[in-house]
Amino acid sequence: MSNQASSNAVELSEDFEGVAHQTIHAGGEIKAGEFTIKFLEGGEAVGITTFEHVPDMHEGNVLAVCIGQDKVTPPQVLEISCNRLLSQMSFYITYLHRKAVVRSYNRGGTLLEEKTFLGGLVGGATNHSVVMDTPQNTSIFFLTVEAEDWFFIDFLKAKAF
Repeated sequence: MSNQASSNAVELSEDFEGVAHQTIHAGGEIKAGEFTIKFLEGGEAVGITTFEHVPDMHEGNVLAVCIGQDKVTPPQVLEISCNRLLSQMSFYITYLHRKAVVRSYNRGGTLLEEKTFLGGLVGGATNHSVVMDTPQNTSIFFLTVEAEDWFFIDFLKAKAF
């Protein structure tokens, strides 16, 4: 497999509009269409909620991490997967104040890529577009998101083989 788009690739997307408002704690999971969000570790709560609209990045229902918290120690770690091999996963992070780290892994759990996003309180931007691509001849099987403060994820997309 390669990171080149193939003519038989399947585009998957999730905007969380069909997902009921809910809150989970470490060990819990949320099913959202073809995607599964697992709360692997950390304190406080994760859930589906609504929050102030950000044009083209966030509207209606969203995935909220570190709900209502300014600084979570240790950070929350979420896993986002869809039980398919992927050439790309993307989404938007909104209202980030501190830091988020996104990592992609292959089926065997080998780290493929890591990106750090700095929020508005630490010299970065409040809103980010996250795109995780695969290196040549590999595929993404899941992502992790490490979160230190309350922010939102919306418009999750994936390109599946």
